[in-house]
Amino acid sequence: NDCIGGHPNGHPRGVFFRDTDIYNNYCEAATDDGISLDSGSMNIRAWNNTIKYTVIGFSVTPILLGPVYIFRNVIMDVEADNYPSCGAIKHGGGGDGTVYIYHNTAYMPSLMPRPGNPKGNCGGTYFFKGGGGASPTIFATNNVMHVNGKFDWPGRGVEEYNFGYDEDGAPESTNYPGDDGIPQIHPQYTDEITRDLRPRVGSPLIDKGKIIQGFNDKDSAWPYSGSAPDIGRFELDDAPPRTSLVAVE
Repeated sequence: NDCIGGHPNGHPRGVFFRDTDIYNNYCEAATDDGISLDSGSMNIRAWNNTIKYTVIGFSVTPILLGPVYIFRNVIMDVEADNYPSCGAIKHGGGGDGTVYIYHNTAYMPSLMPRPGNPKGNCGGTYFFKGGGGASPTIFATNNVMHVNGKFDWPGRGVEEYNFGYDEDGAPESTNYPGDDGIPQIHPQYTDEITRDLRPRVGSPLIDKGKIIQGFNDKDSAWPYSGSAPDIGRFELDDAPPRTSLVAVE
């Protein structure tokens, strides 16, 4: 059911036990999670993955040991497959690990299925989606949360410098801190129709992020340009992203 995962779920040595990089993958149309990390997950890094047409982007239900790093990924156009709601990050399960969620773009505005899709309507899209039980400790910074439901911060950890845009316009749940002034204005992508989710010139994402050593500073593999990091997966001058499957000869 998952694009990338394993068994047994919820076991300290299940799925990805330790010291694993999951990167440069394109996941499409899984009927549950794009990438499942539900296990001990000691020193697991998931980066530069694109996840499309799944119910959940990443599952951290539970993270028993940690730490887990989820950074520089795109989750877009989630679909239901008989679930009442969809989300970018599923959390819970009672684990005591720590999860760091940096510089991801979650584009999940639509409740309507794509043409010809048998999986149907999500009913609501959430950046954080509870999976039952206590959440791991989550540090979420510099993420784009474009939803049609709620951001639903789990309340354990730190949330800062994220950009939230909720298309349904309803008031957010009271457990979402909002102490960084989450704006309700459109992120202004390069081309929303083709899912080029890079910020365009004038976007409110540009130069509004926080510097995170090793993840976006000038000496990292992903140095920022401008006066500060851009929020989300992409910097303004990044190359065009991959938004569909590409045949390799």
